[in-house]
Amino acid sequence: MQKRILCFVVIGLFSSSLLSQYTYEANQPLYDLHDNANNFQGELAYEVVDDGISPAIDLSFNFTFYGSTFSQARMATNGCLHFGLTSTAYADYCGDFTPDPLPRYKNTLYPFWTDLIRDNNSRIKSYGDNEKMIFGWYDLREYNRSGTDNSFEIILWSNHT
Repeated sequence: MQKRILCFVVIGLFSSSLLSQYTYEANQPLYDLHDNANNFQGELAYEVVDDGISPAIDLSFNFTFYGSTFSQARMATNGCLHFGLTSTAYADYCGDFTPDPLPRYKNTLYPFWTDLIRDNNSRIKSYGDNEKMIFGWYDLREYNRSGTDNSFEIILWSNHT
C-alpha cells in the first residue's frame, strides 16, 4: 500500500510541474483563417515549400509547454508545430513524414502528422491575440491521394492549454 501511495505522490508532483494541458476537440468548427480572413485582421500566411517549415512565428503571449516557456513557434507543412526550434535542418523537424516512433522531436505538437502537399488552394496561416494563438493548415492534400483536402488547427490559449 505504501508503494502505491508513493507512486501517486511522485506522479502528482511530476504532473503538476508540466503546466500545459492538451484538450482534444474533434468535430468542432474551425476558426478557419483561410475562409474567414476578414474576421482576423493581421493573420499571417506562410508560403512554405513541400516538406518545409515556416519562419519563426512570434506568439502573442508566452506559452508554457511541458515546463518550458516559449515565445515563438514554427509550422511544418506536414502537420507539426515546433517550439524552440533554432535549426531548419531537415532532420530537426517533421519534414520527414515517415511514421517514426514518437517522441522523435522535442517540444512538438502533432495534430496531423503525414505527408501533406500544398496545392493552389492550400494555405498555412497563423493569428494571435491576447487570449489565443491559432495555427491553421487549410486544404492540404495527402501525398499520392487525390481528393483528400485536409484542414485542421492548433489553438494555444493564454492559460497554457
